Amino acid sequence: MSTTSSELPSLQPGDVAWVPWRRHGYRLATIVSLTSRGAHIEFKDLPADKSIGGSRKSSVGGTKIVPLNQIKVYDKTIDEARGHSDVTMQTHIDEANILHNMEVRYGEDLVYTYVSSVLLAVNPYKQLGGEERMAEYWQKPPHTMPPHPYAIAEAAYRNFISTQRSQAILISGESGAGKTETAKIVASYLAKKQTSGWAEDTPQVHSITGQVQHTVTELYDKVLRANPILEAFGNARTVRNNNSSRFGKYSSLWYTKSGRLVCASLTPFLLESARVTSHATGERNYHVFYQLLAGCSEEQQETLRLRGDDGRDYVLTNQGGESVVSNEQRDHDAAKFAELCHEEGAGGEPSQAEPEPPSQGGMDTTSNLVANDFLLLDDAASLLGLDTMLLNKTLLYRRMKLNNAASSYQVARTPEQVTQSLNTLIRVIYARLFERIVKKVNALMGYNDGSNDMERLYNHIGILDIYGFESLEKNSYEQLLINLTNERLQQFFVSKVLDREQQAYEAEGIQWESVPLPDATPTVKVIHGALSILDDCCLRASRGMPEDDDKYVGEVQQRFFDGSAGCKLKPPKPQKAPPNRGFRKGAKIERTKITSGFIINHYAGEVTYTASGWMEKNNGRMVPEMESLILGSSNAWAKELGDKEGCSMQCEKFKSVRKHFTDELEKMLKMLDKTGLHYIRCFNPNNQQSPDHFDRRYVLSQVIQCGTVELVNMMHHGYPNRLPIKDLVTRYKHMMPRRFHSMDDRAFILALLHGLGMPSSEFSVGLTRVFLRARQLEFLEKLKGSGEAQVDEDIIKEVLARVARQRFKSAVHAVIICQRLPKILKASKRLRTLAIFADKIWLVYRIKRATSRLLAAARRCLGQESAFWDLAGSCCHLLKSIVGE
Repeated sequence: MSTTSSELPSLQPGDVAWVPWRRHGYRLATIVSLTSRGAHIEFKDLPADKSIGGSRKSSVGGTKIVPLNQIKVYDKTIDEARGHSDVTMQTHIDEANILHNMEVRYGEDLVYTYVSSVLLAVNPYKQLGGEERMAEYWQKPPHTMPPHPYAIAEAAYRNFISTQRSQAILISGESGAGKTETAKIVASYLAKKQTSGWAEDTPQVHSITGQVQHTVTELYDKVLRANPILEAFGNARTVRNNNSSRFGKYSSLWYTKSGRLVCASLTPFLLESARVTSHATGERNYHVFYQLLAGCSEEQQETLRLRGDDGRDYVLTNQGGESVVSNEQRDHDAAKFAELCHEEGAGGEPSQAEPEPPSQGGMDTTSNLVANDFLLLDDAASLLGLDTMLLNKTLLYRRMKLNNAASSYQVARTPEQVTQSLNTLIRVIYARLFERIVKKVNALMGYNDGSNDMERLYNHIGILDIYGFESLEKNSYEQLLINLTNERLQQFFVSKVLDREQQAYEAEGIQWESVPLPDATPTVKVIHGALSILDDCCLRASRGMPEDDDKYVGEVQQRFFDGSAGCKLKPPKPQKAPPNRGFRKGAKIERTKITSGFIINHYAGEVTYTASGWMEKNNGRMVPEMESLILGSSNAWAKELGDKEGCSMQCEKFKSVRKHFTDELEKMLKMLDKTGLHYIRCFNPNNQQSPDHFDRRYVLSQVIQCGTVELVNMMHHGYPNRLPIKDLVTRYKHMMPRRFHSMDDRAFILALLHGLGMPSSEFSVGLTRVFLRARQLEFLEKLKGSGEAQVDEDIIKEVLARVARQRFKSAVHAVIICQRLPKILKASKRLRTLAIFADKIWLVYRIKRATSRLLAAARRCLGQESAFWDLAGSCCHLLKSIVGE
């Protein structure tokens, strides 16, 4: 968070402060001296020669010089044992002190913290208790309980009941931050609440027709048992997370107006289908591939024509290297496959003890995709229910048709085109299979996908598990769509949190002031522009024109690279390639390369995108002959995966993945706009997935990327510190003379703040809380001492004088009101008489205006009638003259 010149910290030699440091983000240091160039500092408990902020600083006398605008004042109010449960209780609210507070709490296994109404959650990578604490949150208002996802879920449920409005809980964070687990905690709380006896109605789930479909307990079990299937088909191992969700999902629990649970549903979006055919070293394909290979018996492997049990024999599963196919991992996959077969149908009856691949789609299709990868046409065709020769012909040749010609001809594909067509076939089938699984899960949870009455008859509490902002070593098409989502959600988040801030002010009776907001519109506009150019390139390529990724990047450069400092999109920086190992030792010559792509300046920082394979990834349409091939399958489940509209030669050969995604994104945002929103920001404490290890710099980057700093910066312009009046009275009233004890709480707080010399513009006392502007909490710290420290006599005198003046003013005001009361009543009576008279005058005016309009209309009608009879008379005379002749 930047600091303006007017907001530079007030420092003195000997003060302790946070300064930027390359290894820990911020590090404690002691201010040695202050100069016009900055502050001379010495690190605490660190060598003095460490560089600051990743760059060398000039030194004087063994100290480092740091600009004042980079220094953050150390917040002494943070309890080093437990920290603050709400960041707004801190004296200094900035990224350095937020980070320190999170670290202190993380060290005590207190992984949840509030920033006003937003919950920050740090992944502990270990179990910290189960469901035994749920009942505590069922019985008490959430704001009185410690920060926890249970409190957010309870707040959403209570708001739903009180406002009769749908609610949404938005959970975001990078891969490995614990989003999926947090979503499970929230979902289990909401579902379990119905079975606990604390829900407003009987624990039965009713269908849309009103008949009891199943009990809440059964639905709760089905929601939990659907997780293994969705994780098998939608989760994969990445370099940051062994169980990373590779799709976004919006889970909904649907309720009647009285709070009775009806059904549950899941809406997925942006499945990373490219992972099916390509993934990086150290990563894995979707779990289900490895689980199938490791869990199948020999008989099942023979039936499904599989080889090996660890994935080394298949390109789809061996791209991650040896580290992803260890014996330990294989045993884990086998156990998961057994669990998957046991949960067949996401809530149906468990199968036999010996797990068999389900016959309805899921496992069989996965094995088909593995077989397809090796062009084992005979096996693939048999498993897919296709003709072997026709499959071979479709892969090796493409059908072309001249304009307005009835006949068509075949053109042989190049080896690259064959591979591309095969990869497209695999990705599209897998994506459609995933959609089918989701529909089946929704049906089993009682959701009618085709009903138009759901949103009219019921409200829902939704849980949005969305991937966070991504900036990887290599960023591709998927990262651009993910970051576009985060740009839109961040824009949405800031505006909605601002609305909530305004509501909090109004609830406390405090005047609201406008707050400057960061504008994400230029960035979103640039991303949409770059993706629109990609659509145009894909469309031209589908019509036979020569297009590739390099030409696409060229068009983007021509349109957006203007060289201005504020440009949101610019050329990539030259990247250093690994030095040539043939060079002699000590040689300074290095090879360089230019990445084919561009840099976009996001709210969380710059990201370099490499535009490789984007045109292929952006096309969601298979060639018509492929669609016809699938529709001709003898397997019913495979035939259902075909698209009848796409098998015609007249259909468009390009179907934009980008358009489908952005349409779904805007639809989701419109839906969220109608709900009451609650936020959970998840953080990954380290990239080793280790418990009890808090990497400060790693977490700091996430604090910045998730928009927490922007939230705090926005609050900085208002009253970021909010303290309950009762807490302040409890803390300070016993330190005052007994004569203060008879004062009411609000009067005492007003007198106290004025007595401390705090300007009226720097605080506002609401109905239940005191709102303080940034850095004003330290005024109250003047009174805080050890034990029963006495307050300075001057402050007591000032407080007494303030109370006396306030009481005198109140008395004078009351006397003046009493004296003026007869005049006020008389004036009020006169005003009432004048109002009645004005109403009469207005009524007379309206009658007169209506009468004038009616008379004018009558005159017009009479005039037209006279003209008609004159014309009729002329006609009669003319006829008589003609007849007479």
